[in-house]
Amino acid sequence: MLHPSPARRRILLLADDEPVNLLFMESIFREEYEVLTAASGEAALALAEQRRPDLIILDVLMPGISGYEVCKRLKANPATSAIPVIFVTALESEEDEEEGLNLGAIDYLTKPLRAGILRARVRNILTMVRQREILEEMVLLDSLTEIPNRRALDQTLNQEWARCQRIHQPISLAMVDIDHFKAFNDTYGHGAGDLALRQVAQTLAEAAKRPGDLAARYGGEEFVLLLPHTPMRGARKLCRQARFRVEKLAIPHTGSPFGVLTISIGGVTAWPHHEGSVDDLLRQADAQLYRAKQAGRNCVVWQEASPAAKTE
Repeated sequence: MLHPSPARRRILLLADDEPVNLLFMESIFREEYEVLTAASGEAALALAEQRRPDLIILDVLMPGISGYEVCKRLKANPATSAIPVIFVTALESEEDEEEGLNLGAIDYLTKPLRAGILRARVRNILTMVRQREILEEMVLLDSLTEIPNRRALDQTLNQEWARCQRIHQPISLAMVDIDHFKAFNDTYGHGAGDLALRQVAQTLAEAAKRPGDLAARYGGEEFVLLLPHTPMRGARKLCRQARFRVEKLAIPHTGSPFGVLTISIGGVTAWPHHEGSVDDLLRQADAQLYRAKQAGRNCVVWQEASPAAKTE
């Protein structure tokens, strides 16, 4: 069974150039939500990118950048495009409302605002946001092991590659394979194999516990550990600890020369601001995993190289 992350305290961004309106809306929401306020369109855009609120309540008529222009820029920015926007305004014509909704706003309310209606609209929208998040999390989780799946890995790996490329930081990635897993299934049955996959997955997830780290199921009995901003020494140490933890689970495996279930790990540390690609990184890690198997399994083999380097 999947277990989506628990609901957190939601963040609202209120943007209005009238202090009395900001105070009124803040008084409505501050007990239930974390409230951010902006008195201009420029400030709203900056806060939206910095804090990534769950919902923005945006006045249309503001000096400088209008609410309509703010909404356009929010929707054009991949970092803020998914944030729902409610327009609040004194403009009452159907044309104004149509323009606001066509720009991507989820709702359009006219002033004077009524506390009960505004509170209910916000609550309903945030409920939809939470439902969408749960569905997205479920799609990105492996149903058996309840850790991120291959799709989640692909998304995160591309994002972290671009980030490390931009800030000139290393990225480390390890391919993990359960040793002699076919023999394990043949000996103990697929039910025991599924349980072992879950135990290994949770052990890897506990090892990759820093913010930004990711343990994902790659397919079958293979997993990936993604360790952004991590040099070779730290990544290799983490993977050695993960290998040790799996061995210490002491899951019996008579089909293995080690007598218990073990894993082999092949990793690579690369610098994305050199030549290379995500595919190069995966190929090199897979080559190191092959070396680990050739070395007798239940070990960690690592390489530090430019992503453009040829795999072995």
